[in-house]
Amino acid sequence: MKKLILLIALIGLLTACSNNLYENKSETERFEIANNYFNQGKYRKAIPIFESIVSYKTSGITTNAQAKLAESYYLMGQYENARLEYQFLMRYSSNMADLEIAYFRIGECYWKVSEPASYTQDETKAAISSLEEYLTRYPTGKYRSEALEIIKEAELKLLEKSYLNGYTYYMLSDYPAALLYFSDVLATGSVSEIDMKSAYYSAKIYYEQGDMDRANSFKEYLKLSYPDEKLTEKIIKKLK
Repeated sequence: MKKLILLIALIGLLTACSNNLYENKSETERFEIANNYFNQGKYRKAIPIFESIVSYKTSGITTNAQAKLAESYYLMGQYENARLEYQFLMRYSSNMADLEIAYFRIGECYWKVSEPASYTQDETKAAISSLEEYLTRYPTGKYRSEALEIIKEAELKLLEKSYLNGYTYYMLSDYPAALLYFSDVLATGSVSEIDMKSAYYSAKIYYEQGDMDRANSFKEYLKLSYPDEKLTEKIIKKLK
């Protein structure tokens, strides 16, 4: 434990000494040093120098440093930090290219940290909202196709979340709640595994409730949309 504490203290000391090397240099000189590190992919070395420039907010070079700081965090995979720095960039920059990438990256960073469908989907929803705002502001923007692809994937994840919620309620025999979630999936009209499963379990619920008309309507839907799937065969046998 003592060795670990000493190691952490040593790293902190070395970092502080490294930063002190640039204290007497101008912002322009510091930016050039940090930018060289950035271009070499040495983002950990670039970040504290960019931060030292950004903290002053005294010259036009600070917005360039802010942009590179945000992108450094992004390229390191530190998406929460990147998102926060892009939000700062939006406040301080009037450069259209800076603003466009900031709007896009914020949505992308939300998506990068979003949880699997079995967990809460706050970040997924935030990603969709942010990227839709990006598309509204930049309908023919540089990142349009990427934004659309992420939105598509995010919406599929939300559908999967609805299906999983429905299946959980089905297993708990809370059929009204299960049907509500399954209907959310089915209402989208997407041809997918979760759509098929939602129709299958809806048919089973109505069968177990004795509502054969509705059960058969879902059977017919499965026969039409997923004729060769095992779940379709199962429901056909069950409803004979």
